[in-house]
Amino acid sequence: KHGIYEDFDFPLTFKQEKSYGGKKMTDFLNTGWGGVLTPISEKVLKLLRDNNITGWKTYPIRVFDKNNVEIQGYHGFSITGRCRDLDLTIWKEKIDYQYRDSGPIYHYWKGFPLDLSTWDGSDIFLLAGTAHAFINKRVFSIFKNAKVSNIKYKNVGDFIVMGHDLEKDFVNKVFKQKESYTW
Repeated sequence: KHGIYEDFDFPLTFKQEKSYGGKKMTDFLNTGWGGVLTPISEKVLKLLRDNNITGWKTYPIRVFDKNNVEIQGYHGFSITGRCRDLDLTIWKEKIDYQYRDSGPIYHYWKGFPLDLSTWDGSDIFLLAGTAHAFINKRVFSIFKNAKVSNIKYKNVGDFIVMGHDLEKDFVNKVFKQKESYTW
């Protein structure tokens, strides 16, 4: 489960591959694990602590560069905040797209319809069962003002979700009940 590491042996070790990554160390290190196993810099840890940001914890790690030199000042970052479900009733815009005239029609939806009644209220959280990470406006502002590096921001309302990216039963619910939604 994302954010739960009881079965891990600490410290976890991260080593930069020779063919991957640049020379500059960033605030969020890319490990290839899509935000699930993410080292963060001391700068980010200080921002999280000083601003009482909720929905996270750290764990001990060791980070090595391409030349096997240990790099200090990084911590394992785990997102513990959760939103358990989606609310399909708030999906406002369905987009159908056909890549070629004779090809199939692909279904997309605009926005990420989080069911906030299942959200634990954390400042940083994952949609349960996924690696989709979310932050609130306060965290966004704090990170932007501090120029935190190697993080991409996207407004939840601008997110485009392809039908097959959702669990099959969610997609089936949308198609079976679509006449009750405003597309």
